[in-house]
Amino acid sequence: MFNKLLPYLAAIALFIVLCVTYFFPQFEGKVMTKGDISHWKGMVQEIKEYKEETGKDALWTNSMFGGMPTYQIDSIRKGNGLTVIQKLARLGIPSPAGLFFVGMLSFFIMLVVLRVNPWLAIVGAIAFGLTTNNLVLYEAGHTSKLMAIIYLPLVIAGMILAFRKQYLLGGAIFALGTGLNLWASHPQMSYYFVLTTVFFGIAELVKAIQDKAVPEFLKAAGTLVIGGLLALGSTASNILPTLQYAEDTMRGKPILEAEGEPDPNSSSQTEGLAWNYAMGWSNGVIDLFSSFIPGVAGGGTSEPVSRNSEIGRDITTRLGAQLPETFGAPLYWGALQFTSGPIYFGAIACFFFLMGLSLVKGPVKWWLALGVLFTLMLSLGSNLEWFNRFI
Repeated sequence: MFNKLLPYLAAIALFIVLCVTYFFPQFEGKVMTKGDISHWKGMVQEIKEYKEETGKDALWTNSMFGGMPTYQIDSIRKGNGLTVIQKLARLGIPSPAGLFFVGMLSFFIMLVVLRVNPWLAIVGAIAFGLTTNNLVLYEAGHTSKLMAIIYLPLVIAGMILAFRKQYLLGGAIFALGTGLNLWASHPQMSYYFVLTTVFFGIAELVKAIQDKAVPEFLKAAGTLVIGGLLALGSTASNILPTLQYAEDTMRGKPILEAEGEPDPNSSSQTEGLAWNYAMGWSNGVIDLFSSFIPGVAGGGTSEPVSRNSEIGRDITTRLGAQLPETFGAPLYWGALQFTSGPIYFGAIACFFFLMGLSLVKGPVKWWLALGVLFTLMLSLGSNLEWFNRFI
C-alpha cells in the first residue's frame, strides 16, 4: 500500500520543498514589486479606508473612471466555498510559493489521469509550474491570469475522466476545476479555453461514432454540462454583475451619438471594443518563436543590465553620464507594446510536446494539436487579421 502511495506523497513533498526553496525570499519578509498589483493597491485604497472607518464593504468607488462598482476591482467573496477550497489546496502556504505549489499539483493530477507514470508526472508538473511564462506573469502582477491558468489542468482531467465513463469522478473534478478557474476572475482566459474545448468535443464525437458509442458520449457531455452549470452557479455572484456592468462600459453600446460617421477606432463610438483597442496586444510571429527559442525576441522592456556590460559602457560613452550599477534597458524587440519578459515555455518541453503528438493516439492528441494551433492563431491578433476578424 505504501509503495503505491509513495510517488504521490513524494510529489507533494517535493513540490513543497521546491516552491519554498525557490521563493525563500518571501519567507524572509521580502516582497516582489509587481506592476499591476502596485496599480491595484492604488485603486482599492479608498475602499480599504472606508472599510477601516465604517466596518462595511463599499460597493462603489470614485477613485476609478469617475466612479465604478467595487466588485470589478476588489471582489467580495464572503461565504464562497471555493475561497476555502483554494486556501486548503495551498496547504496554508502563502503566495507566491503556495500559488505555484497548486499549479504543480494541478498539472500532476492531470498527467496521472492521462496515465503518465507518477514519477515522470512529477517532472512534467515542475516544468509546468516553473515555466518562464508563469514567472513573468507573476512578476508583472497578472495574478488572476496565472490563477486561472493553474486550475485548467483540473478542468482537462475532469473532461478526460468523464469521457472514460467515470462520470461521477470526472464531473466532480471538472466542476471543481472550472469553479476555481472562474473564481480566479479572469474571463478572457476562461473564454479562450472554452473555445479550444470545441476541438476536444469534436474529436470525442468522431471517436464515439466510429466506436458506435454515441450514448456514452452524450452521457459524458451531459455530465460536463451539469458540472459547468454548478461551477457557473458557484461564481454567479461575480459573473452576473460583470455581465450587467459590461453594458455600461466601453464594451457596451455608445450612449452618445457622434456627429457624422462613427470613428471605428473609438470604443466610445462603436458597439463593443474598437478593433485597434481589442488587438492592442497582438503577438508577432517572432513572439511565437520565443515560446521555444530563448532570447529570439530579446528579453523584457526594462531588463536589468550592468553598467559594466557592453551596452552600459556604450551608453555611458554616448551620454557622457555615469549610470547606476544596474539599470533597465529595453531589450525586447517583438511586436508587443512592451513586456516584462518572453512568453517562453521551454525548448525541451516543446520538443516533448511535438514528439508526443507523433506517438500518442486518440482524441486527446487531435484536441491538443488543433487547440494549440488555434490558440497561437488567436494570439497573433491584428497580425492575422483575416482569422481574428472572422472569430
